[in-house]
Amino acid sequence: MFEQHGTYWVGIDKEIILFEAAGEWNVEASNTCISIIKQLIDTLKGKKFGMLIDSREIKGITPDTFDAWINAIEYWHTKGHSATTRIDDPSSAYYKNFLSGFDDELKITTKFKFSNTVSDGIRWLNENGFSGFESGKDGIHGFSNR
Repeated sequence: MFEQHGTYWVGIDKEIILFEAAGEWNVEASNTCISIIKQLIDTLKGKKFGMLIDSREIKGITPDTFDAWINAIEYWHTKGHSATTRIDDPSSAYYKNFLSGFDDELKITTKFKFSNTVSDGIRWLNENGFSGFESGKDGIHGFSNR
C-alpha cells in the first residue's frame, strides 16, 4: 500500500455533502474519502441529498482512482444522491483530462450544475430543495487530511 496523495475536506450539513479536493490523487486517498462519504451518506438513511464538489485545485489522478470514484458514484445513486454542483473550470486542461468523465456519469442520474464559488453552489442546492450550509461551512465538523 502506498502513502495517500491528495488533500481533502469532507463535511455534511443536513442534506448537503461538501467535498473539497486538491493535489494529485492516488487510489489510497480516494478510498479514504470514498469511505468517509459513504459513512456520511449512510447517516441520511436513504434521504435524498445533494453534493457540492470543489475540485479547482486537483492536479491529476491515477487511472485506478478514476475507477474507484466511478464505483462510488454508482453507490451514491442508489442511496438518494440527486443533485451535484461542481466548482471548477470546465474549459481547463486539468478538468477535461481528469474530471469530465465523472461529471458525464453524474449528469446521467443527478441534476448537475457548475458553480463559481462554494456559496454559489450551496445557494443553488438550497434553491433546489436541499437544506444545509446556509451559514457556510464555518462551524461544521468535517474530515480532513490538510
